[in-house]
Amino acid sequence: MKTYLNSNKTHRVRFFTTSQGMDELISATKVEKFHKVIDEFKRKEPRRYSWLEENHVKLEWAEDDYHLAYARRIIIHSDLTEAQYIDYTLRFFKYGKEWK
Repeated sequence: MKTYLNSNKTHRVRFFTTSQGMDELISATKVEKFHKVIDEFKRKEPRRYSWLEENHVKLEWAEDDYHLAYARRIIIHSDLTEAQYIDYTLRFFKYGKEWK
């Protein structure tokens, strides 16, 4: 019998998306930008962020190449294990919202 919870397969999930103006992108270092976005994530989504901390999820980020009126979209994401993905989905899935 194959068990999927012990699988090494991961699932990339977007946790938070925001945008930063060009002045912030030019003047701040990558570390400063990351911390600013994480602070915004903590403030806007405290329950979701707490779950990530409790499950020791390593957060990564990407700057989307899509420019919006002198701004750049920032995406916070991570690769979750099968077990984390199932738990996260059961807790936070919202039908009709952007997912994955």
